[in-house]
Amino acid sequence: MDIHHLRIFQTVCRTGSMTKAAEVLNTTQPAVSLSISELENFYQVRVFDRAGRKLRLTEPGKYLLTYTDSMLAQYDEAAASLREGTYFHACTIGLNVSTGETEAQKIINDIKKEIPEIDLHLIINNSSEIMRLVKNDEIDLAIVDEIEDETTFHIHLWKEEKMIPLVSSSLIQKKAQNTIGMTREELIKLPLLLREKGSGNRRCIDSYFHEKNLVPFMESASELSLINGAQAGLGVVFLPASLVSQIRNRKTLVEIELTDKLPVRSYYLIWRRNRYQTKTVQKVIEILQKQA
Repeated sequence: MDIHHLRIFQTVCRTGSMTKAAEVLNTTQPAVSLSISELENFYQVRVFDRAGRKLRLTEPGKYLLTYTDSMLAQYDEAAASLREGTYFHACTIGLNVSTGETEAQKIINDIKKEIPEIDLHLIINNSSEIMRLVKNDEIDLAIVDEIEDETTFHIHLWKEEKMIPLVSSSLIQKKAQNTIGMTREELIKLPLLLREKGSGNRRCIDSYFHEKNLVPFMESASELSLINGAQAGLGVVFLPASLVSQIRNRKTLVEIELTDKLPVRSYYLIWRRNRYQTKTVQKVIEILQKQA
């Protein structure tokens, strides 16, 4: 049993298919199948349940995958350090969309100040997709605004901020002013411009209105398109306070001052439990924790 067997096993787990794993590894499907059979014979357990073409990890397979990820991460780190002669190397961070739009540059600057030679990568998407990537070991850590599975991740509260409702003054037929008073019940009657389902922003607003099936006038994964829609008088957009501060000077949107408490959005730094973290990733986690 060697690194080659474990690499094939890990790739099959990530792709969910021996055929796809063979394509990724530039080998043949029979070679992948043979390697998995040798691994199962070596450990005297079945690591996959096979139902037709579908593969499902058994409990022993899940247990082995945890150690496989750890061993291969250490192996890759050692190989990279020997080849490159450097202590630090790659780290991939996932950011939810709002954090990417408002905090990405600060995150990059702080990390590169501490680790100038790091090979840093950022992936920006909605929280559900980012958590999937962390869970599948496709990225090292992430900042998200919703946690779907607390047992899978180490979780560190990174930031909390209010969500501000904004509207064009033309929509409610008032002259431009700094704020407009409104109740939650009055607000929900206006056309809503909301982020897509699966985003932390959307879940925050759904929860605020105690609604699971809000039907927005506009739904988009792009906050810029929602801002443009609000500026055009199409409806109300909810933006994190840090983003509002960047667009206030444009004087095209008016803040709605709610008589109820504003919705609050929490952001979390997460990384997967039972996974070996390279010294680079450990250092990045420390840097991001200090930002909190």
